[in-house]
Amino acid sequence: MTDARLNTRLGNYRLVQYIGKGGYANVYLGEHITLGTYAAIKVLRTKYAASEEKVAQFYGEARLMAHLSNHRIVQVSDCSDRNNGENTHFFVMAYAPHGSLRQFCKQDNLLPLPVVIKYIKQIAEALQYVHDRGYIHRDVKPENILLDVHRNIWLCDFGIAIAIPVSPYEHVHDVGGTVEYMAPEQLRRGSVPASDQYALAIVTYVLLVGDCPFHGTSTEVAQQQKHVHPPSLRVKMPSIPPTVERVVLKALSKDPRMRYPNVWAYATALEQAYQAYDERPLPSRHHPANIHVQPLRMQRPLVDVQSQPVMSHQLAVDKQSEPLRSCQSSNAIHSEPLPFRRRKQLGATMPLQSREVRRPAPLIDGLVQPAQPHYQQKSRAFPVQALDVLELVGRVAADVSISLVLGGAMFAGGFGYGFAVSLAVAILLVLLSLSLLDGWATIVIAAILLALPVAAGTIFHSIIIFWIAVVYMLILAIIVISIKRRN
Repeated sequence: MTDARLNTRLGNYRLVQYIGKGGYANVYLGEHITLGTYAAIKVLRTKYAASEEKVAQFYGEARLMAHLSNHRIVQVSDCSDRNNGENTHFFVMAYAPHGSLRQFCKQDNLLPLPVVIKYIKQIAEALQYVHDRGYIHRDVKPENILLDVHRNIWLCDFGIAIAIPVSPYEHVHDVGGTVEYMAPEQLRRGSVPASDQYALAIVTYVLLVGDCPFHGTSTEVAQQQKHVHPPSLRVKMPSIPPTVERVVLKALSKDPRMRYPNVWAYATALEQAYQAYDERPLPSRHHPANIHVQPLRMQRPLVDVQSQPVMSHQLAVDKQSEPLRSCQSSNAIHSEPLPFRRRKQLGATMPLQSREVRRPAPLIDGLVQPAQPHYQQKSRAFPVQALDVLELVGRVAADVSISLVLGGAMFAGGFGYGFAVSLAVAILLVLLSLSLLDGWATIVIAAILLALPVAAGTIFHSIIIFWIAVVYMLILAIIVISIKRRN
């Protein structure tokens, strides 16, 4: 059905579009005839034009909105009761191009929680301003909360707003409002500023879950508002923080004294509840405190070895809490070389040095798995490293040289087997140098071999041979002691 007022003129405006309706008036989009600007034109319906009460209520709303100078309240710029001689009552308001919050009260079009809290604070700012001026709105609902050109809140429709009662025994004689958003005391004809807080909490409820807390006929909803506690928000929307739910449910208390001191306190508590929940340190599976590092297992324990770690365990977590990138094990062992005879006692053919090069350990399901060595020095029968070759060659050459000198001295002294004895001693020294023979056992065997010339009776042919043997034994003892200390 086409509205008869469309494309007609009211004052300086031409009505170009129907926007909506209230309890006793319709709202149109009007274009200024001269300026070409747009405004919202609220027109009293014709059937109420003869009612002095409705006319007075209509202009009372216009005057109240004109005197409430706040950027969160729709501004009234003009009004009239005549149009081309006809008895037409209307007033001009600022136009909200983005509609009302009703469009965001569906479960498939809900606003993010931070945006909801932002809008609730803006509504609370407007309501607190109204309360401070001595009025109660009484009809706070999504349809009466508009979005301006910058998508900020405008509170509108003060058609049933009343002055705050001066006395607690003063009651309003009519029950006005929308039953789904009415507080229990408002239904009992006892509106107070906390009634607007209750209605704003219902708006919060609807914006968060996309549904009103109570359903049924007007009478059934009114009874539920009075006696039934609203359902949990988290049952309908589990993602809502419990701190936010507690604030909303407190503002929905049946007793106005159990709600927040004022509507601004409610909005502030709602914001703080969200911030307290949003700023909690959330557990991260990449956080160092939540990573269980399994110890590395060695293939064979090193007994009686004093080792010191040369690698440190590092968990690389950057300032933006990025995932763990690398991990180095702290169990890599670097030990001093052991004599081959000692390694033989510990379990044959252990490496001279246990050196393991490890790659960064992979991160699987938040656990650092022990990395397997991709290189390990192989065991050898004679553990000779490249850096020890020159030392061993020099030691063997010295042993053989000293033995040959000793053998030559014995042969010159008249002992025919002097070179044979010296060769046997040289072999003992070489075995000692390679750690294949115990040092003290070498001294005992060498002493027996050097005693052969004495047993042969030739030692008395030359006193020089005797002193050579004594000096040789002293040198041999010094070598054995130095080797023992090194090992």
